[in-house]
Amino acid sequence: MFSPSYPLKHVSILTIDYCIKTCIIRYEYTVGDAMPSRNEYIEELNWRLESLRGEISKLQGSIQELFDEVKIKQEQAKHLMMLLESEGQSTQDPELSSISNKPIADIAFDFVSAQQTRAPYHYVDLANELMSKGIYISGKNPSANLLAHMSRDSRFVRIAPGTYGLADWGLEPVESATKSKVKRKRRKKK
Repeated sequence: MFSPSYPLKHVSILTIDYCIKTCIIRYEYTVGDAMPSRNEYIEELNWRLESLRGEISKLQGSIQELFDEVKIKQEQAKHLMMLLESEGQSTQDPELSSISNKPIADIAFDFVSAQQTRAPYHYVDLANELMSKGIYISGKNPSANLLAHMSRDSRFVRIAPGTYGLADWGLEPVESATKSKVKRKRRKKK
């Protein structure tokens, strides 16, 4: 029976599909006329890896273009909301909360506190949840940007590496290695 050494929840369907196709190709070579040499096989794998890197790069560029387009649309919606508010109309739509000039830490706090369960989030999972709701997180690495904002916000408590809960929940914070008092030998200047 197949028993991976890592949890399957971190393996995407595409990864499994690619591995299956690679195994099928190896099997076809075994059943077919001649098995390629080890060098030919490694060369083929390297070619496929480069091909995947190109596809990933292209997709990342598309994602950035989409985020830029979303940002433009959000600016337009924000201006419309301001016009509506100046006319005395309420625009308290929770779906539009990310359009305002609200800091990302505030949006993350509102999202986590609105959840039924008081379960802490890993910053990558939280960033993915927010982005799936259409909330734009700026930067080359949105997850890292969210982490930077959460780690500086006293409303969030770091309970494990990369995992944060709300201070209101009474969670015990974990002291980071950089904050702990580790004595280091200083080099003498000559």
